[in-house]
Amino acid sequence: MIFAKVKNYAGNILDLSYSKEYCLYDIDGLNPVAGTINTTEFATGNGAMFNSYRIGTRNIVLYIKIYPEIEKNRLKLYQYFKINSDVTLYFRHESLDVYIVGKVESFELDHFSNSQVAQISIICADPFFKDSTTKIVEFSNVIPLFEFPFAIAKEGIEFSRIEKVKTKIINGGETPTGITITLHANTNDILNPKVYNNTNNTFFGLNVDMKKGDSIVISTHFNSKTVTLIREGIETNILYAVQEGSTWLQLEPGENEISYSCDEGENNLTVTIEYVALYEGI
Repeated sequence: MIFAKVKNYAGNILDLSYSKEYCLYDIDGLNPVAGTINTTEFATGNGAMFNSYRIGTRNIVLYIKIYPEIEKNRLKLYQYFKINSDVTLYFRHESLDVYIVGKVESFELDHFSNSQVAQISIICADPFFKDSTTKIVEFSNVIPLFEFPFAIAKEGIEFSRIEKVKTKIINGGETPTGITITLHANTNDILNPKVYNNTNNTFFGLNVDMKKGDSIVISTHFNSKTVTLIREGIETNILYAVQEGSTWLQLEPGENEISYSCDEGENNLTVTIEYVALYEGI
C-alpha cells in the first residue's frame, strides 16, 4: 500500500491516505520516466552511433474521489492544487519514504457527475524521487585521543593524532546524486582546499585562502550549483575561485570513497557532506 500526502505553496499539508473528505484511488507516473536516446545513423553501414541519453520531466496524475459535502470539499481541494503553483508530493510504503516537487498543470472534473472525481496533473521538472531523510557525514584530519577517566604517565600523554582521513559514504539510491559540502576553517591560512571522490576519480577544488571561522558551502545539486564563502556572517559568491578541471561532485550509487587535501593547513579543516538518495520510481 502507498501512503500519500501533499504540501501546497503555503506549506499546508493534506493527508490523502486517511482523509474522510477524499479518496485517492489511482496514481499515474510513479514508474521510472522513459529516456530519450539520441543516435546518428551511418550513411553506408548498418546500425547507428550512440550520441547521448537524457531523462525528461515526470508527469504525475492523481485521481481523487470527492466525498460529501462535495462543493465544500471541492473548493478546499482547489487550495492544495492551484494551477501553476508549487506542490510537494510525499509517498511512503514499506521500502521507501520519498518526496517530489512539481507544478500543477491542470485540475479537471465533471461538475454534473453523481460521483465527482478530480483528475490532477502535476509536472515535475526534476524527475527523481528524493529520500525524505538527509544524510550528514562529518570528518577531519584530527583524531581525538583525550578521554575521561585518565592518568598522565611519566613520559606524557598524547591528546590527539593527525592522520590522513578518508571516509566511505553509501548512496543507497538508484542514480548519482549531488551533495552539499561544507568546509570549516579551524585556524588561519588554510590554502586551496580540494575534495575528491576517489570512486569515480573526480575532484572539486578552490583557489582560496580560508581564515579561522570561515565556512565555504558548495552545492553540486541539479539546477542548484553554487559556491558560497561565509566570513564573519557575510555571504559571498566565489564561483570565480573554482579550480580548473573541477567537477561538480556526485555520489555514485553504492559505496563512495571521499577524501580531501589542501596546499596548506589541511589538518585544521573540517569537512561535512550532506546528501539525499534519489530514486527513479517507487
